[in-house]
Amino acid sequence: MEYIIRRIKEDEVKDLFKLLIELAQHEKIDDRLKITSDKMATALFGSNADWHCLVAVTSENEIIGFSLFTFANINRAFNLTPLLHIDDIFVKSSYRQLGIAKHLLVQMAEIANLQGIERIELWCIKDNVLGQAFYQRLGARKLDFLDVYQLEVQELIADNH
Repeated sequence: MEYIIRRIKEDEVKDLFKLLIELAQHEKIDDRLKITSDKMATALFGSNADWHCLVAVTSENEIIGFSLFTFANINRAFNLTPLLHIDDIFVKSSYRQLGIAKHLLVQMAEIANLQGIERIELWCIKDNVLGQAFYQRLGARKLDFLDVYQLEVQELIADNH
């Protein structure tokens, strides 16, 4: 099966958004999805865009997979470079097992390397056993010394006034 990996085009955001919904449903977290197609377009192509997306596209221009990522300066005291953080990576179910997700990851690694970035990080839902196994097969290490916590800004402010 032939496909290419490239950066997303602005007129493809609506199709990307549909795939993001499919991913959220697959992970059973669609009730937590907050972004809209318009907000996604702004984050990817607006004047302050800070989100990046690679897509896997067939010769018929069908998007069959994607990766959404950003660059961050997280934990710089203990790392020599910023990082590339993967927000989401997804391949349509009928196109899995063809190496597309690995190809997306390699493309992101090449982008990171060109920018002098030495690490890629991602969060994986705890019960996504297939995803965890996939990342581990590629050499990913699970960080056992770290738990992720989330604070809601407005709640924190309200509780302290």
